[in-house]
Amino acid sequence: MLYYRKQNISTSLLTDLIPTKDNTYKIGSNEFRWKSLSVGPGTINITDKTTGEETKLSVDNGTLLVDGVSLIEVPGIKFADRSIQTTAIINNSGQYIL
Repeated sequence: MLYYRKQNISTSLLTDLIPTKDNTYKIGSNEFRWKSLSVGPGTINITDKTTGEETKLSVDNGTLLVDGVSLIEVPGIKFADRSIQTTAIINNSGQYIL
């Protein structure tokens, strides 16, 4: 269903869905989010909001490929400059704190 001006419209696309203005429209909102997104083989392109450079995410043979970034950071771990660094702290009990 496509919600448009308080009407439910059922539609199918037989072509690409391309906005009329660049970097203007969004899909969903904080209150009305999409449950899931299925993407076929290919690449998801994301523009870096600071540098304007393009980052590409893709999967090949079960491997997540990230191209166009110099640092990947997840809680407790940084991947940078061909190295893996921990940002976790070890407490007095020998436990990692992320």
